[in-house]
Amino acid sequence: MSTQYLKFGQPDAGKGGSDNRSARIFKRIFAGILTIVIPKANPDFERLIDQVDIWLVEIDEEEELPVREIGIDSDGRVLMKMPFERNVGYWTGQQFKISGFQGPVWRRYNFEGCV
Repeated sequence: MSTQYLKFGQPDAGKGGSDNRSARIFKRIFAGILTIVIPKANPDFERLIDQVDIWLVEIDEEEELPVREIGIDSDGRVLMKMPFERNVGYWTGQQFKISGFQGPVWRRYNFEGCV
């Protein structure tokens, strides 16, 4: 398996926003009900995903799919490494193709140093 390593910032989707208080409450209630029916993909790390500032993602170049990921906060602390046990991963769980993604390529030893 040939791999490459990408480093990129947290996408803005789902962060902050101009939602009013009642819309945020409705979203929380809806999400709570939904997780009763559909289990969370990352039950141990779901609450930490919004705190991730930088993602390091290992990509299988042949399949163009994420294999492993590390979430790092703004202070440089590792918050999560996935997939791990019952957590499928934020990027690995979505199985999106990485073709055309722009981001600095990391060397293996940098990624492995965080694992």
